[in-house]
Amino acid sequence: MNAAGMTRGILDGGKRYDAVPYRFAPVIPRGIMKSLSDPPPSTIPLSLRLRRERAERIMNGLRAAILALLGVAALAYAPALAPELDRVNAVLLIPLLAWTAGQYLLWYRNEHLPEWLPITNAMIDVTAVTAIMAGYSISGSGNMALRTPIFMMYFVILAARPVASSARKTAVVGALAVVEYTALFSWLLVSGKINPLISPVDAVV
Repeated sequence: MNAAGMTRGILDGGKRYDAVPYRFAPVIPRGIMKSLSDPPPSTIPLSLRLRRERAERIMNGLRAAILALLGVAALAYAPALAPELDRVNAVLLIPLLAWTAGQYLLWYRNEHLPEWLPITNAMIDVTAVTAIMAGYSISGSGNMALRTPIFMMYFVILAARPVASSARKTAVVGALAVVEYTALFSWLLVSGKINPLISPVDAVV
């Protein structure tokens, strides 16, 4: 069709439409999209879905027990800790305990859990570990915060993920842990709060 024909088409019916240039959007191959997304829930066997939900319920119980122990420890050591560290413990533990307990009140009486809950819990767990190290780095010693065993909680969280969710979601959580830790380490290094050459023993002292 020539330009005149296109103009007649635009003016058809007595209405004028402004021509907008078409922009081509990048096309993502279907194979890549399929590898990055989970299959529809209807295609997952019911037995597998039930096992994953049961594992998520068990892990939330373990999360509650660990947070309760951390809360007791924080209260026991509160007199010996600096007020800034006490505030860090309170700011982190209280919301996490509320979120963990809230899951029992909101969803655990239902037959099935929300599909987004497992990966949300994992992302919150990873972010909580990063927040603990960040809080202790700001309020205390950055060298001690990054070299304490709390770092190993990243691996505990990732090891438990395939049991309650898919490998793809586990990969997303793993990528989040790498991004968060890299960002925290880079910020502490640039701000001069850590010395990467110091030994773990000297960091604790």
